[in-house]
Amino acid sequence: MSRDNIFAFARTEQVARSRAEAHKSFTFERNIVYFREGHLLGKNWTGESFTMDHNLYWNSDGTAIAFPSGDFAAWQKRGHDRHSLIADPKFTA
Repeated sequence: MSRDNIFAFARTEQVARSRAEAHKSFTFERNIVYFREGHLLGKNWTGESFTMDHNLYWNSDGTAIAFPSGDFAAWQKRGHDRHSLIADPKFTA
């Protein structure tokens, strides 16, 4: 379970799920994921036994973020990240 965190600047994958399980085994909510290289979601995103919602995603290099189902709308249609956003969190130094 991961809630209320900031994940920033991982190189190859920002969030990884190792395997699909029959029970709900992965929860990712109310997090900020900020990156400029690699993929947002890595490894195994098959099945529906996980919860992802109320997150904020941003790729600072301006590239569209790819999801396992294609684009963000297709990912949401699958039932994930329905209340999440793709938006600049406007971090300052």
